[in-house]
Amino acid sequence: MDQLTLNSRDIAPGEQPDVSVIMPVYNTEEYVAEALRSVIGQTHRNIEIIVIDDGSTDGSRQVVRDTIRGDRRARCITQQNQGQAEARNVGMRQARGRYVYFMDSDDVLVPDALECCVRQCDAGELDFLLFDASNFGQAGTLGDWADYTRARYFAERPYTGIEALELLLGLGKYRVPTWLNLIRMDFLRRCGLSFLSSIRHEDELFTDLMYLHAARVEALDRVLLMRRIRPGSVMTTRFSAADLRSYLTIADQLRLFAMRHAHCRVQVRALLRRMLNPVVRHAADLPGRDRRRLLPVIMLHYAALVSPRNIAVLIFKAPLSKLRRHGIG
Repeated sequence: MDQLTLNSRDIAPGEQPDVSVIMPVYNTEEYVAEALRSVIGQTHRNIEIIVIDDGSTDGSRQVVRDTIRGDRRARCITQQNQGQAEARNVGMRQARGRYVYFMDSDDVLVPDALECCVRQCDAGELDFLLFDASNFGQAGTLGDWADYTRARYFAERPYTGIEALELLLGLGKYRVPTWLNLIRMDFLRRCGLSFLSSIRHEDELFTDLMYLHAARVEALDRVLLMRRIRPGSVMTTRFSAADLRSYLTIADQLRLFAMRHAHCRVQVRALLRRMLNPVVRHAADLPGRDRRRLLPVIMLHYAALVSPRNIAVLIFKAPLSKLRRHGIG
């Protein structure tokens, strides 16, 4: 890691920021300046901005440096490519804020987003605050996964994380992206939460555990983030064997968590059911060797959580498609 490429613009010693905005950057030269300007221009000024250039091979690093030049609150850390999860962990280790916000380098915050979040988090002494987001960018029809409006279903009171989780799961509105939350840093450190750097879709595990641990959660019924939908992002690329391995790792971690925390077992089963059914459906399109490895894992550990229909799709979809291509059936 090329540690702390700062040009000597640290926040003055002794000044604790209210929010540490952590932004991993990897080859988003076209978008990162707009994302950073939306943070720099926040009405809430007492923040620090930690950009982690995760080994970009385009012009992202220079765009970042040009955009943050002259702003004492911002700094850039450069490292060899290690993935978004580890980049966020690096940012967390450097962060000094009372709250943390994990922002992607192609999205846009509305100008008063952090001001609204800090005010409500302070007033309610919250572990985290959830809010809504809206999509822009790539045209086309998006699935339910891209609907980030759910705060209106909450009453104006604190919930435990488990209560909030059960409400959202019951509505089909549970969403895992970390950029939908402002999170108290002391809460994360007290719970020992960080991102598992060996997997993709790291938000799935991080956010699940965040809800399961939290004692005080509220919702802010406003769209505070504009979420860019673009080709090549993790959410718009084809399901792969690497995705499957990551989801199975997440499932194992959640299963182990439930074994240690008996009071969360019902909620963990609901989370696993929500995650694994679409995973099994998508895995039906993978090569035979991947499907054959998945089936015994599902039958041994998760058969009660995956529908018989999805198991049948996993077993029979590819063979039936092959028969149809040959004019049989």
